[in-house]
Amino acid sequence: MNEPAEPPLASPERRTSAFLSERSGALLAVLVLIAFFTAGELMHWPVAAVWALLGVEHEGIAFLDLAMLTGAADCASRGIDPYTTAACDPMNRIYNYPPVMLLLAHLGLRQSHTVPAGLALAAAFFASLVWVMRARTIMGHTIVFFAVMSYPVLWGMERGNVDLAIFIACVGVGLLLGSSQAGALRQSGAAGIVLVLFLAKLYPIAASIAFWRDRRTLLVALALSAVALLAYVASDPAMFAAVRKLTPSMTERSYGAGVLIGHLYLQNTSQVIEYGIVPRSAMIAGYLLSVIALLGAAIFALRHGRALTKGFDLRPSVSLQLALVGAAIYCLTYCLGTNFNYRLIFLTLVIPYFVQGWEAHGHRPSLWLGLATLALLLAKWQTHYGFAYRRSELLPVAAELLAFALFVTYSIGLFSYAVTLAKSPTKPPSESIVGLT
Repeated sequence: MNEPAEPPLASPERRTSAFLSERSGALLAVLVLIAFFTAGELMHWPVAAVWALLGVEHEGIAFLDLAMLTGAADCASRGIDPYTTAACDPMNRIYNYPPVMLLLAHLGLRQSHTVPAGLALAAAFFASLVWVMRARTIMGHTIVFFAVMSYPVLWGMERGNVDLAIFIACVGVGLLLGSSQAGALRQSGAAGIVLVLFLAKLYPIAASIAFWRDRRTLLVALALSAVALLAYVASDPAMFAAVRKLTPSMTERSYGAGVLIGHLYLQNTSQVIEYGIVPRSAMIAGYLLSVIALLGAAIFALRHGRALTKGFDLRPSVSLQLALVGAAIYCLTYCLGTNFNYRLIFLTLVIPYFVQGWEAHGHRPSLWLGLATLALLLAKWQTHYGFAYRRSELLPVAAELLAFALFVTYSIGLFSYAVTLAKSPTKPPSESIVGLT
């Protein structure tokens, strides 16, 4: 009996066409941004004016957050401690990144490199974002377009924040672990990336969730987290505590449990608080809210987890692993109380997964989760989040309520995914089901 002939491989032209077609929404967003800045350059507009047209405030210094890193590296190369002097920063800010970031000084990074390094970082970030943001329908491309054009993405690029580099690294973790047969070499490489990211910013430890694919890898992820914590304790936890203290906790242009409680608290009080600063009582209440929500999500998932994952594709794939990373980072950072809105760039990682669930299977929960996530990203264009400014505005409170709802939803989804893996055989689920809920 003759064996069936293998289908011919697609030509390079067809592969390129399919690649561009699936990413046309993201590519269009990048082209729109390029057009804005090209027009501004040709018409000699100030950079701040171009950013203002995009709805992003510019503080007069290119890649402001990256400038703190390059300035600190410059000082470190000359034996000056950036933790004790503000002279290293163009905005006279005390350096508030972990010590491992100062190793950039040994790679030759200097303050004069801020703009070229910022442009290279932005280009690499958008390249990784375009690669991830796949869609096949007009609805899918529309969701992707507005996600790429959202305020958190644009603001992160404007500031040249290190979260862009962490995003790129997380995409690398997803690529390494996304195949159904991620061998020891790939897993070791992914573990190394996660450990370095953890020492650089702490919260990327949530990316260890990308290892989850069966009962055995649940233990691998837990072991990786334990090793990371040991590495943290063995380094300099007092310095990390100092860095945390130097990082402001404020509601302006931020999200998190403390932001929500702070808004609700000062909506109902006449107390005058420094602009945007979260009161200590509101932060403590925010932490308690996070603990209660997580406990409730865990209990709910233990009772209904396997039922909740039906209809979602839990087979190992790059899109699933990246969605897990994005949801886990969002949930962890939400619990921390306050985070600047550019950290919401990690939520863009869940969107392609939900878009694919809707396009491939007509799965309505995937569509609604994708739209709700996009709504949060777009709501962050509202930047007047200070307690002392427009206290009666409803949009900031509505945005934080949506952020809380997504936090609870993603927490339930992550716990449900863990329950499903724990109760399944020691191999990835094989049935066709579409995302986490």
